[in-house]
Amino acid sequence: MSQYSSENISELISTQILDTLDKSVNRIQLNDKKKCKTLAEPLSKYILSSAVPELTPSTLQNIIENHELVFILFYTDWSIEKKFVNLAIFEAAADIIRLEVFKPGQLFLGRVECEREKSLQEMFNICHYPQFKLVRNGEIAKRNFRGKVTVEELVKYVQDELKDPIKIFLDIYDMGSLDHEKRLFIGFFETKDDPEYNIFRRVATNFKHYCQFRAGFGCDPTKFYSKNKPLVVLRSDVTLSHEEDLIFNGSLIDYNEVNSWIFKNYVPLVRKTSITFENEGDYIVENLPMLVLVHKENEDNHVKRFIDFCEFSFMHLRDKMLFLTSSDLKYAQRLSRFKYNIVLPVIYYQNTDFSSCLFGDINSLEIPEKLEDFVKEVVNEKTVLEEAINLTKNNIDGIIASNEVVFILFYGSTSRECMLMDVPPFNEAAMVMKTEYPSPGNITLGKVDILLEKELQYRFKAMYFPKYVLLHNGKIEKINLKLHPTRIGRVSSLIEFIKQKLEFFKELDTFDS
Repeated sequence: MSQYSSENISELISTQILDTLDKSVNRIQLNDKKKCKTLAEPLSKYILSSAVPELTPSTLQNIIENHELVFILFYTDWSIEKKFVNLAIFEAAADIIRLEVFKPGQLFLGRVECEREKSLQEMFNICHYPQFKLVRNGEIAKRNFRGKVTVEELVKYVQDELKDPIKIFLDIYDMGSLDHEKRLFIGFFETKDDPEYNIFRRVATNFKHYCQFRAGFGCDPTKFYSKNKPLVVLRSDVTLSHEEDLIFNGSLIDYNEVNSWIFKNYVPLVRKTSITFENEGDYIVENLPMLVLVHKENEDNHVKRFIDFCEFSFMHLRDKMLFLTSSDLKYAQRLSRFKYNIVLPVIYYQNTDFSSCLFGDINSLEIPEKLEDFVKEVVNEKTVLEEAINLTKNNIDGIIASNEVVFILFYGSTSRECMLMDVPPFNEAAMVMKTEYPSPGNITLGKVDILLEKELQYRFKAMYFPKYVLLHNGKIEKINLKLHPTRIGRVSSLIEFIKQKLEFFKELDTFDS
């Protein structure tokens, strides 16, 4: 336990930050010091622990192999103020978390200074600071900490991740309340000390956000299944699927085998949870193309028809494409902005780079070969969709030379905010502009991932993202682009800005001639 009490913690943190700032910076403004103290004051009710261990490539691998959960703070020394405030918050949170009783090897908290450990920064795709990453059972978690960097939020996040996702049942006929939007895995064991149950518990933590887990001890599963305990089964949903309960026939003491089986089956081919305008980001992070049935509410007959078709035709594409449904009005309204003539239900395709197209209505399923051929083409990347062009150092000069106007978005592919709020509206604007200005050589919208194209990043001085660059006849123009705060409004902002610039350039060319 730390020697410091809650009464003097604020004074201690503020003093540490200010002393370090005074030693590291010759001239520092008084208001900067006050800001540091203000940021440190909310920590007054917590206890400061000793420093959280700093991780290196040589130590990280051993820690990951010997801990179920590893929670890491990535930071940099670029901003001294942010560095010490973030470390103080993380250490205060770590001290509170350590007060709980953990099993050996259950949790480890560490930090990485990205300037010193470039290889770890690249391994975890860190592009802004501070950033937190969770490693569970040796794999980087898909869902990481996204809240405000406060002691309360960090403690709550770690506590939630440590919760046992398995609920115990005494009677197989009474498993408590179930979420019918998530798949259910049921385990039958003798006791909690069984090695098979420990493997089941560890694997369950990997999928706690996507599935639900139940376990019974002493129950006889032979009344319902052909095998006795220890046993794990996947219970199907007969209301929207023709699947039967699936029994795991592998070794329950082999972590990799159990994990692979649940990963393969943890979601049905067609997700039960409807994709919406708000939760779309949870699917985008999986980085797979999406085939979506967009329908009205309470159209279960169309949903079941879509599910039946996909399970019959596309089961082999489970790892290559997402099959989804949506009854969200906002999500459907996006299609109308692409000049699509919408009469629900329709089938809609979106690629990983946010390019998209409308396949057809639900009746197109009456000709199975049509959708099967379409999916086969897009999976093999033969279909070219209208979108903002991906610019590279190899093609950018040719595109600039052959177009009067080139509008470029510089973005970072590892930034969730960029991938949700900047790239999709830019692609949608590109689709509209190609429809309204189809003549070649007029205008082209392109995008640059600065994490892949460092040379272009430095050439156009895109040291932050998102950054927009407009070129007219090969020359960079000064722009004052004000974007709407919402994603829907941002599309309109971009289109209006581009049209105004095109009109201005047209008048300018007329004046010059």
